[in-house]
Amino acid sequence: MKTKWKCISDGVYRYFRNVFLSFFFLTTAVGYTYNVFCSESINQQYARLTQELYTMQIFHGRIVSIENGRGNLLIAKEIWAKANMEDGDMYAQLEQIKMYFIHNGWNVVRSTSKEVTFGNMQYMVSVRAPEGKENVQWTIELGFNTFFQRFRL
Repeated sequence: MKTKWKCISDGVYRYFRNVFLSFFFLTTAVGYTYNVFCSESINQQYARLTQELYTMQIFHGRIVSIENGRGNLLIAKEIWAKANMEDGDMYAQLEQIKMYFIHNGWNVVRSTSKEVTFGNMQYMVSVRAPEGKENVQWTIELGFNTFFQRFRL
């Protein structure tokens, strides 16, 4: 015989499981529909992100390549870029990048020893230092500052 608390906990578990599954399937369905029927809008978003990346003076003349949307994002759109920064101390360069973004009105969202994420009202940008000594290309990830981008949906 089930106790009163066991019945309540089973009901609460089922409720939250169903809410989570409903949210997951709804987000997936909306995301795929958006990608299929709004490709023109998506291309315009990629163009806006690319234009914004090229206006960032810290990366002027250093961008080597740009890719649209690396990852399985359903709704959020982002671009990834590789940039050659000067040879020298990686930590000093990361500090210089931090100062550039802070001076231009961006807020530091997250910071580690090799990666910094900045945000403003419209965009989020992550700058990641190269892995290994022979790799000199920094990775830049730029997306819109939306709920979907923050949670990688």
